Amino acid sequence: MASVSGRLAVGNLHCGGVHFIEDGEPTSPHPPMLGGSWLIDLAGAGEAIWHLDGFSPALVCSGVEKHNQMLDWGEKPFNQHTTGVAYDGEDLWVLDNEHHRICAIEKRGAQRVRWIPSRAIGRSGPS
Repeated sequence: MASVSGRLAVGNLHCGGVHFIEDGEPTSPHPPMLGGSWLIDLAGAGEAIWHLDGFSPALVCSGVEKHNQMLDWGEKPFNQHTTGVAYDGEDLWVLDNEHHRICAIEKRGAQRVRWIPSRAIGRSGPS
């Protein structure tokens, strides 16, 4: 579960989509499909969702207005030991369940990255 644009987003492991709940009721019986194949561990980031992909070594940022809208992605920093994901408005964080720590994500080859979701559809946030 995650908060996305003031709505509660609930991941559906069976279909790879996310259901939105407003005022205690689902907004659609058919959830938008996120980028990636099998979503786990959601984190809302403005109008997007960061999530771990259960079938690949990817950490994925998906838009929620269109099906399969991948805005950004990266490798899971701790491979199969990457378990949780959170976004605090400035930094993207993940859990390392092997060494029992939480770490902020930085892009390779770049100085500290502050990921800010773009309102432009199909545009990635990091610079």
